[in-house]
Amino acid sequence: MKKLIFKVSDPKEGSIIDLIKEVNKISCRLQLDIENGFVTVENINDSMLDNVIELINNYYTLLGVEIDNSVESDVVVSSVETATEVSPQTEIVSEPEVTIKTLGHHSKEDVIIKKVEFENEYIEQIVNRFLRTAYWAIFKMNIPEKEIGEFIWTSISEISMRYTVKDNIAFSVGDVVTCNYGMHLAGEINGTYVPAIVCNISSTGMAYIVPITKVQENLTSHSYLTFVVPDDITYYNKEYVGGIALLDKGKYVRPERFREIIGKTSSGFFTNVLNQLASTFDFTDNNVEIEVASDFQKDR
Repeated sequence: MKKLIFKVSDPKEGSIIDLIKEVNKISCRLQLDIENGFVTVENINDSMLDNVIELINNYYTLLGVEIDNSVESDVVVSSVETATEVSPQTEIVSEPEVTIKTLGHHSKEDVIIKKVEFENEYIEQIVNRFLRTAYWAIFKMNIPEKEIGEFIWTSISEISMRYTVKDNIAFSVGDVVTCNYGMHLAGEINGTYVPAIVCNISSTGMAYIVPITKVQENLTSHSYLTFVVPDDITYYNKEYVGGIALLDKGKYVRPERFREIIGKTSSGFFTNVLNQLASTFDFTDNNVEIEVASDFQKDR
């Protein structure tokens, strides 16, 4: 997303200072034109789009939104009912600006990309190697650029989550949350808004979650539970429907990955999830394989 321009009027309850503090938690550039009633957001990660819109809506009454996806593309305007006003012009950059410039070709290895120069030599080498890898994937392996972009956004978002101090959403066991798993290898859970059931919260604050999928055919999971709405799960948004809880894909994650609570499991269904989880993982048969391998080595 290149740029969002919000036409606003009449600030709601809450100060500009509070808005600035909230924006500082999001990787983007935001400019407040209080006199003319505009809020401009640039360099925003697509995965954070909902967060920014919700944040602006919390502090101002929205009159309209102008979305500019690229410099050369047509501007799309989306009207929003309600009205607004802002005041002194303030620009907030949530992360430090870094000077990056491209250089000409320096070696045979550089002919496929423009080499990037960075202030830190170690990071410069890694970034340029990353660009060569992206080139190889897109132009040699014919991987869609959007898919490679999702890997890049995963790196960006995880670095931001790791080093940005912010308040996590309040959640409890039995809640259904949306989780930013990011982009990973095939067969692993992928996605930035994956619904998941919170099954446990450790003493360190990490949450054990079980992801949910709508797919009902060709499942690779060996342990799962099908559920119906609203008997098993009550969703707060009617767009969500029934699905399948993939118990063998569950794992502990940091709560920084959670975006919002979208539902709650029923007591009966949550009990079924916990009971089946208790028997989902049984690797004791691996001992037999080790013993067989050891005996084979002895015979040789």
